[in-house]
Amino acid sequence: MRRFEYDEAYEDEDVYDDDEPGYHPVDDDDEPDLDLNAPGLDIAGGPDGATDWDLGLTEDRLAELAGTDDLATCSHLEIRADATRDDLSGIGRAMPALARLRLSSSVVPAARAFGSAFQRLQVLWIARSGLEDLAGIGALVQLRELYAAFNDVSDVSPLAELDHLQAVDLEANRVADEDAPDYLGMCPVLNTLSLEGNPLSRRRDYRRIVARAVKGLVTLDDRDVTEAERLGVAGGEDE
Repeated sequence: MRRFEYDEAYEDEDVYDDDEPGYHPVDDDDEPDLDLNAPGLDIAGGPDGATDWDLGLTEDRLAELAGTDDLATCSHLEIRADATRDDLSGIGRAMPALARLRLSSSVVPAARAFGSAFQRLQVLWIARSGLEDLAGIGALVQLRELYAAFNDVSDVSPLAELDHLQAVDLEANRVADEDAPDYLGMCPVLNTLSLEGNPLSRRRDYRRIVARAVKGLVTLDDRDVTEAERLGVAGGEDE
């Protein structure tokens, strides 16, 4: 997936995104071993199988996971959480400068779990997390990139509230609504989109529908949008 540039530049190793279209560990035959001692990873659990979330996300525990005692200025966190039991908004309150949050392989059925505390969050990874409902995501007012592949999202209309959204990965979700591209088109700066593996993507004229609706779209499902698709000209790749 082609990454775009915005105000703050991150080093490649800081934002390597295994949830972006084009790379999916679930498809790998030889997935590399994770460093289970790395800050921010809680997937190993303790001796009795308890994860960091089970043990309670106190500010001390968040500091350990973030690798810094200065939570007020920390901009990145990687953690696995269960929003059905615990309050995710507490992370936002404890880390007001958080700009990048990786929650992949968590349990977060609804975006409303984030509340309104993540006022500076720009990049959210939430793949394979049982996400079904995007309602409430408009509270993430600075969100620019959303990587939510392999979930159960069917309604994308809440994304229309995000004026800064530039990249969306909803690969392998449940988007079937013919109006979905129109809602995505309400995101004024959206330029990179993945809907591959959704029911909508099986339509013969899928690429033309999406390209016409999302005026600024540059890349759809890892392929450049052509001028013919943008103009809705028949005889393109959908035919």
